[in-house]
Amino acid sequence: MKGLWFIARNKTVLGVCMVLVVMLFLDGAEGVILLVITKQILQKTDFHYGVITTVKGVGMALASISAMRWVKRKKQSNMQTLCCLGYIKILMVFLMAYSRHYMFLALIVFLEAYFWVSMTIIESIILQSELPPEYRGSVYAFYGSLCWMAGFVGTLLFGMVADHIAIPAAVTIEATLAFGSIILIHSKMKKREKAPD
Repeated sequence: MKGLWFIARNKTVLGVCMVLVVMLFLDGAEGVILLVITKQILQKTDFHYGVITTVKGVGMALASISAMRWVKRKKQSNMQTLCCLGYIKILMVFLMAYSRHYMFLALIVFLEAYFWVSMTIIESIILQSELPPEYRGSVYAFYGSLCWMAGFVGTLLFGMVADHIAIPAAVTIEATLAFGSIILIHSKMKKREKAPD
């Protein structure tokens, strides 16, 4: 309960949690999208799906190495950057569902992985600066459970919707929900940052 109480009181931590929960809601559908879309493109095989996941891993690895450098140089606040990267991730997942060329899909997956890991790096920077040591364990425990639940709900909703309509349309619905949520969170955080202390 201490973690929940701290998140509710600290608007910056609450904003970070909300952004990542929305992203993980969308991420819940991504694994299904990649598997299905990869095999739909000219009837690609498990080997091609393995190549795509390897490309994703390379994007994540490069972000782990290089993202910290440009994060330190940026002029925007960490929260502004987190939301902007959220928009990019939403766009990348949307484009995945509409990819009809294997190399284009690989590029989209690489970029999505790079920006997703960049988001998690910025998330860690913000939380480490905002969380006092005595709250870190309880906050991360509650936050981790929330993120897991968001991914589960995203996957479940995507599967239910995709049973009735085409996968690209199902992705469009989830991406639209995520986009609207991030716009709302972003606008709230911008107002808070502009407000006088």
